Amino acid sequence: MDIGANIGVHSVIMSQEVGNGSVFAFEAQRIIFNMLADNISLNSLSNVFCCHNAVSDAQEPIDIPKFDYGKPLSFGSVEFGGSKRSL
Repeated sequence: MDIGANIGVHSVIMSQEVGNGSVFAFEAQRIIFNMLADNISLNSLSNVFCCHNAVSDAQEPIDIPKFDYGKPLSFGSVEFGGSKRSL
């Protein structure tokens, strides 16, 4: 699993490593998810499954902030939720 897959750099590498296995790539940001899916498609990776979801240890909705993707920001290091629970 590639949780917070961003554009799928690790998913591409993992797809080669798992051979006949599968990679599930999760990305919550819609624009970034579209780039992930494009990257997987352009690389013809039939063993990578892209999921437009956030992953959490809780079953509750979380807010995904709206970003201006035209401005510089490290979109791969953004955290969602705001849970104050300690693990």
